[in-house]
Amino acid sequence: MGFINRLIWVFFSPTKLFEDIKEGRARWWHAWIWLCVIFLIVGYASIPINIAVVEINPRDLPPEQLDHQLEFLEGPGKWIQVGAAPVMVLVMSLIVSALVYVLVSILSDKANFKKFFTLSLFTSIVSSMTYVVGTVVVRLKGVDAIRSAADARFSLGLGFLAPEEGALARALLTSFDFFAIWSFVLIVMGLMHIFDMPRRHAIYCIIPMYIISVGMLLLGEVTGSFG
Repeated sequence: MGFINRLIWVFFSPTKLFEDIKEGRARWWHAWIWLCVIFLIVGYASIPINIAVVEINPRDLPPEQLDHQLEFLEGPGKWIQVGAAPVMVLVMSLIVSALVYVLVSILSDKANFKKFFTLSLFTSIVSSMTYVVGTVVVRLKGVDAIRSAADARFSLGLGFLAPEEGALARALLTSFDFFAIWSFVLIVMGLMHIFDMPRRHAIYCIIPMYIISVGMLLLGEVTGSFG
């Protein structure tokens, strides 16, 4: 039951989850399994959205290249995309956690990478709800309603306030997302509970995480990523 309870706790009773992480009862792979389930479902549900965006050809690809890309997406590409999601989540989480842990270890003599990585993965469950909600909203509106790459996105952030040509501004405003902010708050709370870190030091630790998240959003804007 603890495996299921921790999924509930991360949203509704995080202190119980933090105590389990602190005592070593919660494992990093518990969170990763939940993330795998989430991203496998989202990845599969996003296939028609991705195909619709390619069909409108926002990058003005030559007809031959466009047909080749569509053939790939409608064939093995969709399964590669779905299957790669859990691996990419794990790799990216590991890289980000390793980078941020350098600061965590400096600011707390009780720091432990495995526990920090576990905290990071569990809080990622909260931030992943952005993709869940976005995919559900786009699918409810209908794939036929997609007329541009922007139609394939839905964000709970403030990106809609950014100028059309302002990639950096849009990335910064999009980063002010309800679930992303919630996950950052949970990380601060978790660092304080698990490693007895002062609030000020815990806030310092999420600054590089925020910068990385903005960088990834900016990369998505520049490359025209819609997934």
